Amino acid sequence: MMALKRTPDPDQARSARERQFSRLAIDLPVGYQSLDCDGRIIEVNQKWCATLGYSRDEVLDRWFGDFLAPESVTRFREQFPQLKERGDVHNAELELVRKDGSRLTVLFDGSVECDNRGRFKRTHCVLHDITDHTRLQTLIEHSEKRYRELFDSMSSGVAVYEARVDAEDFVFADFNRAAERIDDIDRKEVIGKSVLEVFPSIKKFGLFDVFQRVWQTGNPEHHPVCHYRDDRIAGWRNNYVYKLPSGEIVAVYDDITERKRSEEAVRQSEGRYRDLFDNANDIIYTHDLEGTVTSFNKTAEKLTGYSRTELIGKNIFAILAPMHQQLARSMVLEKLTTMTPTVYEIEVVCKDGHKMPVEVSSRLILRDDKPVGVQGIARDITARKQAEQQLRKSLEGTIQALGQTTETRDPYTAGHQRRVTELACAIAEKMGLPKDRVEAIRIAGQMHDIGKMAVPAEILAKPGTLTDTEYALLQAHPQVAYDVLKTIDFPWPVAQIVLQHHERWDGAGYPNGLTGEAILLEARILGVADVVEAMASHRPYRPALGIEKALEEITAHKGSRYDPDVVDVCVRLFRAGEFRFSD
Repeated sequence: MMALKRTPDPDQARSARERQFSRLAIDLPVGYQSLDCDGRIIEVNQKWCATLGYSRDEVLDRWFGDFLAPESVTRFREQFPQLKERGDVHNAELELVRKDGSRLTVLFDGSVECDNRGRFKRTHCVLHDITDHTRLQTLIEHSEKRYRELFDSMSSGVAVYEARVDAEDFVFADFNRAAERIDDIDRKEVIGKSVLEVFPSIKKFGLFDVFQRVWQTGNPEHHPVCHYRDDRIAGWRNNYVYKLPSGEIVAVYDDITERKRSEEAVRQSEGRYRDLFDNANDIIYTHDLEGTVTSFNKTAEKLTGYSRTELIGKNIFAILAPMHQQLARSMVLEKLTTMTPTVYEIEVVCKDGHKMPVEVSSRLILRDDKPVGVQGIARDITARKQAEQQLRKSLEGTIQALGQTTETRDPYTAGHQRRVTELACAIAEKMGLPKDRVEAIRIAGQMHDIGKMAVPAEILAKPGTLTDTEYALLQAHPQVAYDVLKTIDFPWPVAQIVLQHHERWDGAGYPNGLTGEAILLEARILGVADVVEAMASHRPYRPALGIEKALEEITAHKGSRYDPDVVDVCVRLFRAGEFRFSD
């Protein structure tokens, strides 16, 4: 009996092929993975596990996105449905995360396996690790970007040329932004063009011959400063020419037109400066940081009596009055510290022995941003000093006359203004006020009651209590004094100080009810001194109360009527025995 021939089972054959393929995939030298329709891992080979650092059991049935870097997960979600629909994938780039946390970049190639009905069954993909390639490509891109940024950020112009026909011509290959600015032309207008076309005078300029020599020898050359001119541009250029390993020629150059103009201007300026230096009406000099004289003009010779040969090389401080030598030295040190010009007054001892007052304006001489000396202008102020002295005498006379006029009408307060001034100046000095502010207090103190000239004498000398009308007339005296003093051109706010000396810290004073620091400090000091002197002295309406009562008064109202700092200093002066009224 003849044996029946069995028909092969297609499913069994397919299963056999799949098993054979799986065995082959396991042994592949590249990573292999198979995913189900949900993107879960069905199979991976040993290379895949070794590459990512996992065992096979740790990854099977897990979603593939768990092994992707966060930024690649979104890309996988988008690409996996496309793979299932299209049936294959090539060079899909994703970033995976190893078990140790490190990352690698891979390319996927693969296809979809379908069942006998054409339905999706699984994927078959191989992975190519391109981490080193990606890193190298990134480095190259960064390097190119840095080169371009450096190229375009250079302050010097840079042009790159390709040689044509054995260096018979040179064509622009690149051109940076500085070159565009220097030559007033756009990069797009020169790339690919001959240098002879863009700069038609380059041969006459001499730079073309340099290009040819550098191309032939490979040795860099400096084309010295020359003036270039054609129908389009003109200017002074300084060129350095090199040959690259690629055979290209590079010219690095600067436009020094402005520098040349500046140099010419400096030459002209130096001539004018020399004329000014020698013919100026003031002394002009220079010395090093130790004071050694390095230059001295003709006016200095004329005014001091010294010749240049007698002073150049000598120490400038030696011709100053002894009391001013330290001041001048300290001013030099101050300039070294602050780097700012200074103005001060000193006396120069001339060759014949007489002293000449001068006003000095000086500044540092810098070289490479470092001080190397001092330049000064000294103006003879002898006439000005004499005028100031005469003016001061006249002012003192006016002040005394005004003060005496007040005291003549009010004999009971004779000496009041003088004593108030003494105390107010002592307080100001103790508080550390500068000399000019102390002087302002001295002047204001001597005249602070001149407004009482407008108050009837019988009110000033009245032994009893003043009526409201009489008190109102008395309160007007600061305003009257202000109206008189504001017409005098004092170098200090004397009129305002006098106007405010009856204002009080808490606003209870007059005439304007000012408070706190809205009242000038000088007026606050004068106000406290005025109260202390008035209480300590005899008045028509009461006997002297004495210093202790006066100090009790200002202490009791410290911070209300009177500035607390001023009160503290005033009390301390008396308690420490540092002040007493002269009579």
